[in-house]
Amino acid sequence: MSRFLMLVVPPATVVATLLVLRSVWATFLIYHLGLCILLPAAVLGPRAYARGVGLVGSRVREGVRTGLVLGAVLAAGQIAVLAWGADLFFADERVAASLVAWGAGPERAGPLLAIMLVLNGPAEELYWRGWVHGRLSGSPDRRRTIALTALAYASYHGATLGALFGSWLVALLILAAVWGAGCLWGWLRERCGNVWPALLSHAGATLGYMFVYWDRFAAG
Repeated sequence: MSRFLMLVVPPATVVATLLVLRSVWATFLIYHLGLCILLPAAVLGPRAYARGVGLVGSRVREGVRTGLVLGAVLAAGQIAVLAWGADLFFADERVAASLVAWGAGPERAGPLLAIMLVLNGPAEELYWRGWVHGRLSGSPDRRRTIALTALAYASYHGATLGALFGSWLVALLILAAVWGAGCLWGWLRERCGNVWPALLSHAGATLGYMFVYWDRFAAG
């Protein structure tokens, strides 16, 4: 897959599955499992996959420790910010209606929570900070590699969550926040030489906002 397609096809797939097909389950199947995990595994081969996406390499223990600490911080931060701003983000009944339309309503909260915690963060980081970052890291400007990869990753979050919340202002805020997180994870990929800080801290961030989702839409 060319570098251009690596950056463009996955965001377009997420937008299509959520905003056209309106199915979070199609997103999990096509984007998370298909594009983020199976495609790089097929291209790299089973023997080269772990090294190609940064699961093995130098300073893995440091990467794991960094990821666990940062993941705890991000989880707590997500819970605090989203719980404090619950009325801003979730008061509109269209949000709950959109979640139901995507297949993410309260009746499917259990499977959704399990899949998000296990698949979402790890799959995205293995793809963006793992495979894509590794393919683009030959560029002499590492900062551009980090920023470009983070922008492609952030783009579909701005589009899909902006549509979910029905506000372009929220979309821009989300885009900026996710781009910043992507830049941080890319920097950690460079600093530690492996994908573990990004993978584990992203999983922590997912845990935080899924806790708020559960509390707001599923519990009780």
